[in-house]
Amino acid sequence: MLTLRSSYCWLLLMAPIAIVGCGGPSQSALDKASSETAGLASSRKLAEISVPEVDVDANDEGHVDSYDVQLAPSESKRPTSAPQAEAPAAAKVPPAASVALKPVAQKTPAPEIKVPPTLSPPTAIEPPAAIQAPAALQAPAKKSAPTLKPASQSGLLTIGDRAPELEIDTWFKGPEVGSFEDTKVYVVEFWASWCGPCKMNMPHLSKLQQQLGDKVQFIGVSDEPAQKITSFFETEAAPGKTWDDVLQYTIAADSNKSTKLRYMQAAGERGIPCAFIVGRDGMIQWIGHPAQIDRPLSAILEGDWDVAAARTSREKAKRYEIAFTALRTRMGGWIKDEDYASAIGALDAMAVEFPDRNEPLMIKLEVLRKAGQFADTYPVIDQLVQRQWGDPNMLSQLAWLIAAETKGDDRDLDLALKAAMRSVELTNQKAPIALDTVARVYFEQGNTTEAIAWQTKATELPGKFQEEMVKTLEMYQQAAK
Repeated sequence: MLTLRSSYCWLLLMAPIAIVGCGGPSQSALDKASSETAGLASSRKLAEISVPEVDVDANDEGHVDSYDVQLAPSESKRPTSAPQAEAPAAAKVPPAASVALKPVAQKTPAPEIKVPPTLSPPTAIEPPAAIQAPAALQAPAKKSAPTLKPASQSGLLTIGDRAPELEIDTWFKGPEVGSFEDTKVYVVEFWASWCGPCKMNMPHLSKLQQQLGDKVQFIGVSDEPAQKITSFFETEAAPGKTWDDVLQYTIAADSNKSTKLRYMQAAGERGIPCAFIVGRDGMIQWIGHPAQIDRPLSAILEGDWDVAAARTSREKAKRYEIAFTALRTRMGGWIKDEDYASAIGALDAMAVEFPDRNEPLMIKLEVLRKAGQFADTYPVIDQLVQRQWGDPNMLSQLAWLIAAETKGDDRDLDLALKAAMRSVELTNQKAPIALDTVARVYFEQGNTTEAIAWQTKATELPGKFQEEMVKTLEMYQQAAK
């Protein structure tokens, strides 16, 4: 997702997209409570329509969450005072309550649109100054690295190419690797001690190493000095455990950055963690975030991995990055000049070329909103609802966007209810914000009875915004009198 849910925390290229709301229509009771619930409303951003350029200091952890709000089910029991959530096809809008709730148009500044990068799991962007990319990708003088001549369309090292040799200064913990053997699979993963997302994935990689044994050798490569890595081992990873206790695979210091140049720079990768799977044939089988490594690694070990398909997919992803970067460069000018037609035309063309990507739709949605073309947003939202049918967070956000952050009497509240009900179904009615969204949709429809019932369920579950949800419930109860 999107997410923008998304995803690499590759901040420069892979941050989530956010639809920043501009206030919602409602009657006087809702207006009165709007300031009291500002904290809750601000949590409903889909992501941050993000920055053109981001510089992350080498000491920052650079962690980016896929969403500002996580709809994780809680341990609380499901309330029984309100009706059970139905699947969207069965969700019916009850007759409006006797009190008609007419939206009040509010003058709210339109959100600034900044074209987002593409989405992936959390990573940290590497400091650009730390990488000097020579044309021939040469290693330091002590030993010349071979010139890499990848055969990919992009000219980058990619899946299906022979894995470069490792040139390591210092080996820690596991066995050293002089060359890749044809008896096992290797995972070469790039990390740093300052990288929060890297540390998040280390316990999982350690678990995989223990489970897979001699079939796979994991190698964690950092370009930091050996002494810094040694000091990192001594720091706390969890209560009562150091990183030396947690890490169960080989760690290596690539202090002169020669291995980093041969892999990361050659493959066009700018963020860590990043893993390369090297097959028994010595060829790169997969490149990606270690949080997503389980499926390809299992298929490679079983001999079921389609290298050609993986290569094609990666080439397409790289083409998308190039196209998206070009679009991002031009989008700022179009928005500044209020040339929304050109912006939308370019986004539509990109959506046709890359039909499996959500970012063009997400940006188009916000451009239409900024242009005041709210009626045209509903077909876009409908497409996103269909694409994100299994994502409760995104569905709840889209429903909220329609119900609470869109002007006019022609809002598609049926679509909002469809998305909101699916969200509570997916979360088993145990996500307070999903329940709160359903209540808001009913309230905007004029059905205060259902709004109160669903908001009551939201208040009975623990959560960060419980106080605000109680105030919202009181507002609905007041409106029903």
